[in-house]
Amino acid sequence: MTGSQGALNHLTATVAALQADIRNLTKVLDEEKGLKNLTKAFDEERHAAKQHRDGLQNIIASLTEGIRVLTAQVAKIEPIAESVRTVPAEIEEMKPVVEEFRISRDEAQGRRKLGKVLWGFVIVVGGFTGSAIGVVIGWLLSRSH
Repeated sequence: MTGSQGALNHLTATVAALQADIRNLTKVLDEEKGLKNLTKAFDEERHAAKQHRDGLQNIIASLTEGIRVLTAQVAKIEPIAESVRTVPAEIEEMKPVVEEFRISRDEAQGRRKLGKVLWGFVIVVGGFTGSAIGVVIGWLLSRSH
């Protein structure tokens, strides 16, 4: 029995070694499976990051185009803005001219009114004179008969 006991021990040791090898192989396979999962997760993250970068590049391109358009519009508006900035000074320069124009206009209106009054006066005086002459002539004519 000692021989068979030795063989049994040897067989038990061999089975134990095989079990250990199987456990090691299972562990390696599990690690490889985990590594595959990790690689897959990494690939998915890389793809998501690329999509995010592409989205950011599109946003940056859109913003760049928007800034270019705004810059062009500002370039068109700047001369207008510059001319608007000079308007207050031009208005100040024009105030004396406008005041002179107002005075001249008021004087012209006054002259027209005075002319109308004088013409009215001439017509009235002419009418009175004509009437007075008519009365005098009528009186003279009535005396001579």
